[in-house]
Amino acid sequence: MRDPLLKTRDEVTSGIAVRRVFLASDGSELAPEMMLNSQLLTVSPALGKLAQLRFAKAVPHRSDEAATALRTLGWASAEPASDLGHLRYYPEGLLAFRLIQEWQRSIISKTTQAAEIRTPMLFDWSQEMLRDEAGTFQDRLYYVKGADDDRTFVLPFGGDFGTFCILRDLQLTASHLPFRVFESAASFRFEQSGEVRTLHRNRAFSFFDYHSACAGEEQGWEEFAGLFHIHETLARQLDLNVAVEVSITERVFREQKQRILRMMPDSSSHVLLELLSAQKHYWCAKYVFYTAEGYRIFNAQFDLENGPRYGIAYTDTSGKRTPCSLCHGSWASVERWILIHIERALLRKVPVLPLWLAPTQLRILPVRPEHNAGAIQLAERLAALEIRVDVDDRNRNLGLKRKRAAEQWIPFVMTFGDRESSGSFPVTNRESSNLETMSSEALATLFRILRGDHPWIGPLYPLALSRRPGFASL
Repeated sequence: MRDPLLKTRDEVTSGIAVRRVFLASDGSELAPEMMLNSQLLTVSPALGKLAQLRFAKAVPHRSDEAATALRTLGWASAEPASDLGHLRYYPEGLLAFRLIQEWQRSIISKTTQAAEIRTPMLFDWSQEMLRDEAGTFQDRLYYVKGADDDRTFVLPFGGDFGTFCILRDLQLTASHLPFRVFESAASFRFEQSGEVRTLHRNRAFSFFDYHSACAGEEQGWEEFAGLFHIHETLARQLDLNVAVEVSITERVFREQKQRILRMMPDSSSHVLLELLSAQKHYWCAKYVFYTAEGYRIFNAQFDLENGPRYGIAYTDTSGKRTPCSLCHGSWASVERWILIHIERALLRKVPVLPLWLAPTQLRILPVRPEHNAGAIQLAERLAALEIRVDVDDRNRNLGLKRKRAAEQWIPFVMTFGDRESSGSFPVTNRESSNLETMSSEALATLFRILRGDHPWIGPLYPLALSRRPGFASL
């Protein structure tokens, strides 16, 4: 489907010179050779990994353990009837997926006060504004033809197409700006087959795409810096060791150097600068946060092109229609966060997920078949107290039930037998192996404390495992 009239990404970037330096908080610019053997890269694992990726051309290690765990947990797997890099989610995995979505939605709403929108999945490729913006990505697009229509449509690679069409139609004035919107965007990118790996890099993934329409460059830069500090604060709250790379044209960097220095994270004395001789795409400045594993998580772009391109404008105080500057932001894909949480769990002596993210937080193990009915009644009461609970009522001995709960990383396990009619129940914490006798109310209080302000979604049904079929592919 390549259009010879449109330049590819490689054609656009082939004539652009790239120079990389480390920018220190005092404003000095250090050549890579001065930094590569310095103690700083050892002290900051994320910065050291980023330096390896950029200067030693190291290929990031991508363990298959997380993908194996994804299948073992019964969360997701590749869909044989779809394209490469498209996953199907089973009930447990979809619940974790939704929890991460709700967590991200809450963070974005609270920190940016943006309004959520929803846009279509198909866009007409003949639209000049779409082709002008996305033409360099044409080799990575999915193309769709209708049965009775000569037009070619594309699946979106993010939220830009639909968001910009909405912003174009809004009657914006200076008093509305900055005006912020975000969307849970389904993204389709026809990555090369050799690059596709489960969770690490898929051809279909979901993320929250954020856009802010701003009044002129000054407000746009303020918004860009504001997003940076939101992302920096979140990284610190999540105890993530991160490094930052800023990509910017040489000209814009010289003009905005003091602003970039003010943006620099408190936790790092250096950022890596990618200085470009000319603009690569629609953005004139971009930052990316990388973890110590080399994963891209948070990023934002400052964009002066798509406002005029799409006709996104506001009416200023003199009544003049003026193009908006735009900020794009991302909090990483849901798939990336699933990967991060699984890999963090695997690093523990006993793999366990945060309680808020565990699809089943508590599993009840009836001692004998005659205890099944009472265990299910208890599970229903606990579910009403906001505990995600299920009951292993299958015809297995207690040892096998405990083994399966451990394989599924169930954080808490409760046995239910003759002595549990008193209202207090023996509960084992998987991570600590501590055994405590607790009432339903005490257990619910503990779970609310451990969950904190993370989102809550009810348990999977049916509660009885004997009524849940297995999957032959797992």
